[in-house]
Amino acid sequence: MKTGNKDLGVYRLLTLLMVIFIVAAVGGLGLVWLRQEITHRAEGIRTREGAVVDLKRRLRSLDAKVAIAQQPEFLKLSVAARELPLKAPAADRVVYLEAGKAGSPDAVDRPSGPITISYDLALIDRPEGDVRQ
Repeated sequence: MKTGNKDLGVYRLLTLLMVIFIVAAVGGLGLVWLRQEITHRAEGIRTREGAVVDLKRRLRSLDAKVAIAQQPEFLKLSVAARELPLKAPAADRVVYLEAGKAGSPDAVDRPSGPITISYDLALIDRPEGDVRQ
């Protein structure tokens, strides 16, 4: 009867060793997989950060081009190069506002003053049959 218990103890020891080995192997494979995932995610983040840096560089370049294109000298040269018939608006198409009433829709007819804003007004005819007031 003693030999049966001894054999049972050996089997328990072997089973315990196998379980420890399997747990260690699975844990090791899990760590390898986790490192691979971290590396993969880091490469994706690095790629996206590079794309963001490139987009910021392109945005700064476009901002510089827009700033150059909006300079009065550049606009004058562009108008002259395209031979556009631009001229100052007629006197009856200029609306002058008083400084105190800048937010008010009331216009004041004043030929000169320190604060003048010029708008080129366009009137559009109402379509036939439109009865809105």
